[in-house]
Amino acid sequence: MLTNTQKQILHDDMISRPELATYIATGDDIALSNYYNQLPITDWIVWRTAVSQQEYQSKVSSIGTSFNWSGTGGYIARSQGERDAWRVMFVSGSVNPSEANVITAFNDIFSGTGAAAINNRNHLLSLSKRKATLIEQILSSGSGTDISPAYTSFEGKIGYTDISEARVWQ
Repeated sequence: MLTNTQKQILHDDMISRPELATYIATGDDIALSNYYNQLPITDWIVWRTAVSQQEYQSKVSSIGTSFNWSGTGGYIARSQGERDAWRVMFVSGSVNPSEANVITAFNDIFSGTGAAAINNRNHLLSLSKRKATLIEQILSSGSGTDISPAYTSFEGKIGYTDISEARVWQ
């Protein structure tokens, strides 16, 4: 459910887009929700808010990296304190990389100039970001670039009920 501020932002965005005039006039909230749930023409990058340890350790990132277990600076080469910190971070099941302390912890745990340490920092950072949908872009703050991802205030798909309320918002 959108907040009143988010409804106002969405309403203002809707009326600023001439291509939506017919949908607005006819109350076609399904078409409007489909429009806002697609990816924008230009990539808008946001921080993810929940990533599991398993995903970080098993998924290949968009830049082609994978978690490095061995090698100079890899997980196995880390100190016991660093390995413990890595495990403790995920006690709740996932971390929120949009919080600065999470990325700082990644950089601290995998510090150093070893190839595996550098790979793991890049890998974790890459998996901590994603492309946003148009509604997520509109309701986010920040630059939205790969270097400086935006922060989301809304995540997921917007339903036609929220669209309907925003469409007639005064």
